[in-house]
Amino acid sequence: MKLLETHTFKLEIQKDEFVKSLKAQVDEERSELIPDYVGFESVKGNEYVGYVSHDNFKMRRKRRRARMNFNVAEAKGTYEQHGNYLLIKTEIYGFSGKMRLFYLLVLLLDAFFVIVFLTTDLFNRIQWEFKEPFFIIHILGMLIMPYFIMRKSVTTMIYELEREFFYVTKYKSS
Repeated sequence: MKLLETHTFKLEIQKDEFVKSLKAQVDEERSELIPDYVGFESVKGNEYVGYVSHDNFKMRRKRRRARMNFNVAEAKGTYEQHGNYLLIKTEIYGFSGKMRLFYLLVLLLDAFFVIVFLTTDLFNRIQWEFKEPFFIIHILGMLIMPYFIMRKSVTTMIYELEREFFYVTKYKSS
């Protein structure tokens, strides 16, 4: 379904140097107990949020108020040193926990409205032939459009990681 991609990057840099530079580019992720729906993640200057350790990393692009590209993908990866080259194995996942909640709410709300429309006399005057296509189109739209958004965010994240890793190798933190 193209919501999970694996990508390998090969960079000419030492592991310790790369980890130090990447840590400078990724802000520490806050607790998920207080989700950030209003866009206050954009207080600091870094573009990514997550964690970076000596063996692996997990990061995603920060949400910004003015950014409308809906980047929901997360990247997890590990690094291995092979001589002068650092091999970064990355897994990019587009179906995050917030999207699971969205799908659950859409299905519950649409099931509720179908039951209400089938059981009330108020809507019996409207012929079912007009309600049925509306519900089918609405349900499909609410389920398919987010899928394409998640697919696009996975391909965008691959491009952004490649660009960020190139930046990290060229402009090492001091």
